[in-house]
Amino acid sequence: LGLDKNLHVNSIRVGGIVGKHEVVFGLPNQTIRIIHESHNRAAFGQGALYASKWIMAKEKGIYSMEQALSLIMAGNHEASLDMNEVTVP
Repeated sequence: LGLDKNLHVNSIRVGGIVGKHEVVFGLPNQTIRIIHESHNRAAFGQGALYASKWIMAKEKGIYSMEQALSLIMAGNHEASLDMNEVTVP
């Protein structure tokens, strides 16, 4: 997109909102917005459970959530973890 790497990124936190993430690209003559909204905190729990189950099959190391989610985005069958099978002691 030819964006200036010296421009700032702003973050605004507002109380009472479970989760709204918005990326805005202000370009000449247009604006591109990508918005993600969580309506319930359960969405965060699902992600944590998915990551926990995903990482159990990995070797010791440091992994990012992006690595776990990249399997889902790529349509990898390993990513089709059944969250109903997660057991929490």
